[in-house]
Amino acid sequence: MMSMNSKIRDTNMQTKVIVIGLDGATFRILLPWIKEGKLPLLRFLIENGAYGNLEVFFPTLSPLEWTCFYTGVNPGKLGIFAVYQLENPKLFVSSGSIFTAKSIKAPSIWRILSYYGKKVGVMNIPGTYPPERVNGFLISGILSPSENSNYFYPPELKSILKSMNYKIDLGFIMGELPDKNIVKEKLLKEQIVVTKRRVDVALKLINIFNPDFFAINFKGLDNIQHLFWRRKNIILLYLMFLEKQILRLCECFKPTHIIVLSDHGFHEAESKYFYINTFLYKKGYLARRKGLLPFLYLLLLELAGKIIGNFKQIRLIIPEKLKWNLVRKDLSRQIDYEKSIAYASMWGVFISKKLSKQYYNFIKQKIKRELEACIDPETKERVLNLIIEKESIYNGNIKNFPDLILVPNHKYMINPALLLFTLFSKRIDKPYLEGAHKSDPYGILIIYGRDIKKNYVISDAKIIDVAPTILRLYDIPIPKNMDGKVLTEVFYTSKMSKILSGGKWKIEEVYKEWGVKYKIKNKIKVIRERLRGLKEY
Repeated sequence: MMSMNSKIRDTNMQTKVIVIGLDGATFRILLPWIKEGKLPLLRFLIENGAYGNLEVFFPTLSPLEWTCFYTGVNPGKLGIFAVYQLENPKLFVSSGSIFTAKSIKAPSIWRILSYYGKKVGVMNIPGTYPPERVNGFLISGILSPSENSNYFYPPELKSILKSMNYKIDLGFIMGELPDKNIVKEKLLKEQIVVTKRRVDVALKLINIFNPDFFAINFKGLDNIQHLFWRRKNIILLYLMFLEKQILRLCECFKPTHIIVLSDHGFHEAESKYFYINTFLYKKGYLARRKGLLPFLYLLLLELAGKIIGNFKQIRLIIPEKLKWNLVRKDLSRQIDYEKSIAYASMWGVFISKKLSKQYYNFIKQKIKRELEACIDPETKERVLNLIIEKESIYNGNIKNFPDLILVPNHKYMINPALLLFTLFSKRIDKPYLEGAHKSDPYGILIIYGRDIKKNYVISDAKIIDVAPTILRLYDIPIPKNMDGKVLTEVFYTSKMSKILSGGKWKIEEVYKEWGVKYKIKNKIKVIRERLRGLKEY
């Protein structure tokens, strides 16, 4: 049986880049599995390509990071923060205005490629709704309203997606399911089916459109890690399944370059709330609304949180939306914005724009020092890992961004609800989540193909560097507005002509290549046994 290395031959084939998004992937758990030979495809790509950590922006949320990826631009120039358009910071603290692709103030890489005559295919990238017109096809990812919306381009895709029962994502991620209806094993099986159908659709569309560039994000890895972070064997099984799907895509697409990346890392889910606005209130920076009704409302909010947190059965019957409101309640009933020096969202602290520049700087540094010194009296741990001044990581129109960006210790979720007495409490929303990613700013990056160094460790890559690097592979001019740089370190100085031949990519060959001691058929049998009831994946 032929080895993977025999798939490479000398040719002048036109550049074809495939981008594989492993949403939430982190080398902290991947590298040990790769070294042990459990993920042979990733091992092959690493040993024959360049790889390293990929630095992303705070807050580490998928829609923000993927938008930075596909534009090569920092959030300040994009005009978005977290998942919001910050036209009014007061709105952002409560509900906010969810951004759409129409509000992005920079061209996407697929728009640029389309302009230069390249045919493109894009699937399941967050932050791409509504889909823009491209020279090819585009199927939006999360932040799309639903499967009933026009989340695809061209319109003719509707019949294909409907007939193949395509699904954007799992319902639990968007908070559609109450706690009592969360059956993780059922969601795992559903995720396998959703992923397989996504690849089936991708193969069909690649054959129809024959794109020069193809990008697909596997949001399922993020979902599985949220649900099963403490059960790493399930994450490994899903990754092994993903390798098979990636090989199917490569066999069909016949790439000259493979880029694998993630939008953030992962860690254990938060177990406690830190009430940031209560902290600011106790320090004298925040003014609450006066009067009996606001006071009673705050007492009710505090009491409800304690009851739900201490009684499991009550928590299960409380609607998910109500519990979510206890975490991110509309603060207009609680905070007097006009009289406050500072107030906060769950992502950062806003300082009043009425202050003089000198006093603003004084207050900002004072709040920063006090937050850095904040300790949980129960655990004796620092609550925040980092407090970042916005100017140090963003540029552009950032006047409505939080003045201080908060990066919590991974054990704490920042809760903007204003309570009168409680500074810390047990987390009550989404108790089924085992993993989270708000405190891990490093995803992964692997680049493999023509002219790329072998077994090379990338030293300083940022998510905004991927787009200009892709344009470099196509020899397309890079827009001046892009903040990212071409990762020139990954290229050989002299041109190499070795590229993927597009021959048969068989999962059995890859596993045999790396000396896995068990046969792939036996491993598939084990996976099927563990996912009882799933007939085909």
